[in-house]
Amino acid sequence: MKVLFVLANGGRGGMQRVVTAVAHGLVAAGHEAVIAVGGAAPLDADVEVLRMHAFNGRTGGLAFHRDLRRAIVRLRPDVVHGHGLRLALALGRFGVRRPVALTSHGGPKSSYRSAAFALRLLPIQTIACGVGPQAALAAVGVSATVIPVGVDPVPQVATKDELAARYDLEPTQPLIVVPARLTPQKDPHLVLAALERCAHVQAIFFGDGPLEASLADEVAVRGLTDRVRFAGFVPNVAGLLGGAHAVVLGSQYEGHVLAGLEAMAAGVPFVATACVGIADWATSGEDCLLSPVGDAEALATNLRSVLNDGVLAAHLVAGGRATAATYSSAAMVAAHLALYEDLVAR
Repeated sequence: MKVLFVLANGGRGGMQRVVTAVAHGLVAAGHEAVIAVGGAAPLDADVEVLRMHAFNGRTGGLAFHRDLRRAIVRLRPDVVHGHGLRLALALGRFGVRRPVALTSHGGPKSSYRSAAFALRLLPIQTIACGVGPQAALAAVGVSATVIPVGVDPVPQVATKDELAARYDLEPTQPLIVVPARLTPQKDPHLVLAALERCAHVQAIFFGDGPLEASLADEVAVRGLTDRVRFAGFVPNVAGLLGGAHAVVLGSQYEGHVLAGLEAMAAGVPFVATACVGIADWATSGEDCLLSPVGDAEALATNLRSVLNDGVLAAHLVAGGRATAATYSSAAMVAAHLALYEDLVAR
């Protein structure tokens, strides 16, 4: 089986990590996998990566389409599998001669509406990375197969004291970790607003993005300079999660957020917003604590509850480990391979 994965852009977000994990799993199982990616953003992959022109507009642009067509002609893949809704129009035209699949990894409501026409009318097998994106697709008349994301066991590579020392924080005070790109979707400003309401709680933000400058300004305005660190992108950050008292996300929407599953697998309480891509697979009070999207006071209340109630924290950790155990990388790869084999056999 030879699969050509297509990404409109590189990066180090959850979608890119899922693609590289599935591609790695296929190669490890004796199949072939190549990732074609638009633009020059980094992509951490241990399989062949083909660089294409940047994706522009709704269809990708002539240069992107030309590069993709050449890759398909040269590689002759059994399946072309795109990731991200904005690829729908670009990929649909290739679905006549070979199976084409497209996975939704979440997005704002407008992204589903924009992709709906292509997904309904063009020969594309639509996949959702979780039940939240599946429901959003159904709302615009698109049926999708769910293949959930998966995580591996998360080894702890730093204790709480070591993590605090590494980032010059006070080891005797509570420490949270925010493993998220600094983008509007992840809403790190909400986490800062919640942090201001939690005395003595410290935070490390792992991730980079366009909001970095505005976040640094907000930290100063809120008087959080001594309690907040921006670490930028750190490889294999999942191993550092075990050094925190909680993992916190303020997301506006998700697909099926890997960071939440990794927090659970690492045995760390997960505190987040009840957005699409989290509330549809995590259960508040059992394996996490969730609050309304955009509500800083509610997020702060949940965070204080986890930090001040050891019994509650232990309950969430146990529930989180049980939840994470149901989402393995091996199962994710196997489900993709089964789908590819079914598509080729049709």
